[in-house]
Amino acid sequence: MKSASNVDNTTLISKISYSFELLKMRLKPNNSNSQIIPWNDIDEYEYLIKKYYPEAANNGLFQQKVLEIGYGARPWRLICLMSLGIDAWGVDLDKPVYGFNFFRLLGVLRNNGIERFSKSFIRGLFFDIHDLKKIKKELLIHGKQLKIDKSRLKVGNAADEEHFEANSFSFAFSEDVFEHIP
Repeated sequence: MKSASNVDNTTLISKISYSFELLKMRLKPNNSNSQIIPWNDIDEYEYLIKKYYPEAANNGLFQQKVLEIGYGARPWRLICLMSLGIDAWGVDLDKPVYGFNFFRLLGVLRNNGIERFSKSFIRGLFFDIHDLKKIKKELLIHGKQLKIDKSRLKVGNAADEEHFEANSFSFAFSEDVFEHIP
């Protein structure tokens, strides 16, 4: 299955314009002071588990096996969940890139092509190092260390049964995926 993050019928001008808008949004002054750990998402997951899975109400999110479908090229949400001690796993069509790592970038070029490589290279060079430092700092405030378990970052189609055992997750979510599916 082809990654939906690379849509062939989108014009180069549209892609450049969209990238410029993302850059402007990223460079807004108030963005640098915001928290990077998705606390609102985590609170929402906790609420949903308690509401729809009453047997887990006493244990909450931290006692569940969690699946993120579509963690993205920069799997910050999934990495934060892992680092907070949640048994979190993920699957995405694109190979993840976090930080500016030459070998991971070469893997992106091989697996996902030049367009994804270019995006990942620029983000890694200009933003990922800063983002990872922010994540580490925020985790330390909560007495946690950054934890990236690469074996939990599956690459492939979420519909393929090869990635996970059937019925092995008590909570699954997908945040930033469906808007990319044609």
